[in-house]
Amino acid sequence: MKTANKTAIRSSIVAIAMAMPSLAYSAAFIDTFSSDTSANYTGTQTSGGGTANGFTISGGTLNIDPNGRNSYTVFNNTAVFDIGDTLSVDTTTSAGHDIRLSVSTSAVGPNTGTNNGVRLKRNRGDGSFEFQAYSGTGAVYDSAFNISAGSAITLFLTRESADTFSAAYDAGSGLVQLNTSGGTEKQIISVTGVPSSTLFIGVEGYGDSASEGAVSFDNLQVVIPEPSTMALLGLGGLALLRRRRA
Repeated sequence: MKTANKTAIRSSIVAIAMAMPSLAYSAAFIDTFSSDTSANYTGTQTSGGGTANGFTISGGTLNIDPNGRNSYTVFNNTAVFDIGDTLSVDTTTSAGHDIRLSVSTSAVGPNTGTNNGVRLKRNRGDGSFEFQAYSGTGAVYDSAFNISAGSAITLFLTRESADTFSAAYDAGSGLVQLNTSGGTEKQIISVTGVPSSTLFIGVEGYGDSASEGAVSFDNLQVVIPEPSTMALLGLGGLALLRRRRA
């Protein structure tokens, strides 16, 4: 993350705090990928007939190269997603990449072996969104949001309770809640089979062809807002405190 961006974030925090003194956020985890933290992550190819090129952390981003039609997951080894947390990541996509913001019962993506979990998926091609949940190797919830956005976006997942979630995105013009009816009001998604235990956090990439290259992620973070903050601002306040990619 560049110094100018850090200064902008501090300025936003100060401005909001002055307007609302009771505002309080706790960053449980954040990685800006300004240094090589790859030792803190586990990379795993989870599907595909070829061999993914894996992941790197360089140039201020985490980069996944699926090398064609292969799924590759990168999960932090220790950071977790508890009830009440909001998980987010910045990403820039191409028409040939699926991207996923995911949580799982281990440091491997959901729907792999016996891992339970959920993912917010940005589909390649039309750029639509999809929410998927898995119990072991079976899908327990899979529904599409009839919304598309630009290529540079921030994805948000909130764990409302042990087995309920909500999803949103910000394409630079403010937070948009994802709703399967096509609306933009917050939708609580109940997922049977997702355990109340701690979930690990990560990102995933899938390519359409080897020529697509890598997909990049930045500012992976878990934020825990204080109750008063949630009442005042909700997810929109969290969006204000994130760096937007150029």
